[in-house]
Amino acid sequence: MIIISSVLGGCICICGFIISNLLIKVERTQEGYEELETSTLALYQAITSCLAEMERIDDRGVFQSDDETGAVFNQLKEVIKQTSGIVYDSSKDGSNE
Repeated sequence: MIIISSVLGGCICICGFIISNLLIKVERTQEGYEELETSTLALYQAITSCLAEMERIDDRGVFQSDDETGAVFNQLKEVIKQTSGIVYDSSKDGSNE
């Protein structure tokens, strides 16, 4: 009877140690996710303001219609479109918590 109690007590201690380690890992992962979400939002805002400034400078559309610089405009628009999906999806996920 004492042996069974000792084994069960040891198993409970080991399980408690494992659970505490897993909890620490989950907290670290969540912090990393929040930092990534913040940096993604900052990147989205920076690219959006950069494109707006480029369009303001090119008010006649001369550069935007050019082959080489027009490609840069299109690439920025594509990055904004892809990033907006990530930003808006993560903001929807955050509101459900």
